[in-house]
Amino acid sequence: MYLKNGDGICYLSDPIHGNTFKRKNLPEMLSGAEIYCSWDGWLLMSKDMESIFFFNPFTAEQGEYPRREMFCIVGIGFSTLPTSLDCTTIVIFDTHDTTCFSFIHSREMAWRYVYQVNGRDFTAVCNPVFLDTAFYVLGSNGNLGVFNLNIGEGHCDVLAKPERPCNSFSHGYLVECDGELLSVFVGHLGKWVEVFRLNRTDMVWVKIESLGNHMLFVSDSSCVWAVAKTPEMGNKIYFPRFYGETQSIIFYSLETKRYHCFGYEISLENFYGTRKLNNCCWVEPNGF
Repeated sequence: MYLKNGDGICYLSDPIHGNTFKRKNLPEMLSGAEIYCSWDGWLLMSKDMESIFFFNPFTAEQGEYPRREMFCIVGIGFSTLPTSLDCTTIVIFDTHDTTCFSFIHSREMAWRYVYQVNGRDFTAVCNPVFLDTAFYVLGSNGNLGVFNLNIGEGHCDVLAKPERPCNSFSHGYLVECDGELLSVFVGHLGKWVEVFRLNRTDMVWVKIESLGNHMLFVSDSSCVWAVAKTPEMGNKIYFPRFYGETQSIIFYSLETKRYHCFGYEISLENFYGTRKLNNCCWVEPNGF
């Protein structure tokens, strides 16, 4: 799903069939809004750098958070559906050389703030992922930060392990996949892609050569997984990029180690010849 500047239309693109659908007559609050996070069909968005709200594009349900500044945001995440009484929303932001966390529980009237470590030791590179009772976030050194909700008013640690599993990378993503924590690292202009699974017993990243019948969908605002309905859909990582001037979304095949898209016989070594979508996210059409 993606939004274009101020046209008030929601564009839904099918990564398998290459079709793009438009949803019009959306609430006025969506015009000019920015997508920060998506989970289970819900979007977390901001419009004027202070207002923050959640919205379901399939049911048109919406709700607002207490106002807070949205400057220097590097990550946002939900623990569960934002309409749930058990939901906790976390915001990660940078202030000078310090990474900080703020969070809010459902029905609370104000954000809480937690001081964090020096930014030279940890800088978040993606949205956090909620797993069990904690939020995990990937750092620029390939390390992990953990925000635990079960310790008092919330407690954050930068873990000594796991260590970085690969050399310098251009983009890093964290995905909860079938109860496991996966990391996806992408080289400059997509020239290489590597996937790792976190061994939570030994706290080491284990390289994955195949996703089997699983699919990963990664972007700056959302990373989700799904079980492939047909064999040709599995063992692939889908990116928010169109091939050329088409509406066909590209994917990286762990089998061929190259980029392809459905409907076109192409085999790309990197992102050259593709268009990145901005202000977008992956959405799961629950409740539609």
